[in-house]
Amino acid sequence: MVTLLLSLVIIYQGERYEIPEVSGYVNVADLQEVIGFSTRWDREKKFLYIKKNMELKLMPDNTFFEAGKEVYQLSKPMKLIEGKLMLHRETLPELLSLLTGEEFFEKGGTIYAGRNVNVLGVDIEEKKGVTKVKIKIKGNLRFYYEGKDTLWKLTIFDAVPTPGMVLIPKGFVKKVKMEEKENYILFTFVIKDGNKDVDVRKDKDAIIFEVKEREKREIKTIVIDAGHGGKDPGAIGPSGLKEKYVTLDVAKKLAAILKRKGFNIIMTRTDDTFIPLKERTRIADEARADLFISIHCNAVPKRKKKEVKKGVEVYFLSAAKTDWERAVEARENSSIEFEKTNSVPVPELEYILWDLAQNIFLEESSELAIAIQEELCKTTGLYNRGVKQANFYVLRLNYMPAVLVEIGFISNPHEEKLLKSSSFREKIAEGIARGIERFVREYEKKY
Repeated sequence: MVTLLLSLVIIYQGERYEIPEVSGYVNVADLQEVIGFSTRWDREKKFLYIKKNMELKLMPDNTFFEAGKEVYQLSKPMKLIEGKLMLHRETLPELLSLLTGEEFFEKGGTIYAGRNVNVLGVDIEEKKGVTKVKIKIKGNLRFYYEGKDTLWKLTIFDAVPTPGMVLIPKGFVKKVKMEEKENYILFTFVIKDGNKDVDVRKDKDAIIFEVKEREKREIKTIVIDAGHGGKDPGAIGPSGLKEKYVTLDVAKKLAAILKRKGFNIIMTRTDDTFIPLKERTRIADEARADLFISIHCNAVPKRKKKEVKKGVEVYFLSAAKTDWERAVEARENSSIEFEKTNSVPVPELEYILWDLAQNIFLEESSELAIAIQEELCKTTGLYNRGVKQANFYVLRLNYMPAVLVEIGFISNPHEEKLLKSSSFREKIAEGIARGIERFVREYEKKY
């Protein structure tokens, strides 16, 4: 039998160490010098105790070992060779991770210590008319993308990449670069020409960045979001009319009209149910919808209840510019108060990046808002307050053209009376539908 003498490389705390290796086994004493743990050998019971952040208890020729109060099994047992206690290199990532509380992993024959790696590698596949970048991940990582023409960027939050990943451009991907930031990693892609369709999606254990020959774009799936619902009544009119009932009825009427015209319709709610704002956007995202329409009733703030305002306004996502836009933004975003109080707050960085992601659809959202605003006012005769912009939470996470329609002032006695009428709510739905159809015709001409 030939004994192979090699060296095991360990990267630990920024330093590179080489440990002699004999047929895959390394001396515990050599490992101790690198990691800095303590050991105790019970000669009578043949137990080896190794301790750092946690204590491990191992026996020679036994694959089972204890870590704290738990029992684990190794792929290969510890050995006593020529009076030396030896561990097999295959078992070191698991043992050292338990021992130190850090994440150890093996790549290319080297053992690394680091944070919990969750971006495992990148494969770029080229097929006829399609280039697919497959970023293999572990866990449910959130991401966003933005770009135009030949330059695209993909951000993956809370991502820790495997050291030494090699990115080789292929197919429609001319250049690709990965940058590791403090709370995220950023992929930058340069594609060969701007006349390509780019799609990013999560697929099981990977995030897919796909570039393919441009197809004719069609708007088929529309998500209709009836504002508020359940424990969140929305605004309440002078006679007690609740916004949540008005928006639901208009949403149902709009859905019926658009279905007759051949669109695939998904509603965020079909009854008096409370749906968290983030869940509404998740529904749209998972459906891979082409448009998102959120329906609401307007109202003046309670402190200004004597002030009478009227008319229709449609919003798209952008920074609010006026005091009124900021007031409407605050009122519609206040639905978050009805969500679970123990929900995890979203870091400010993510809010910024989500807003950047929406910039891809800023022009389309603005055009959709204008079309709906004009057609809704024509159909209903309501006062045209114009297209406005605000940073609505319910629009923020939608990666598609998205608008929020304020169909009238429920706080205005005259408009509240109109909103009570089923026939007038039908007119509202018809106006919104006409605006959507107008936008679709213009949009599909471009593509």
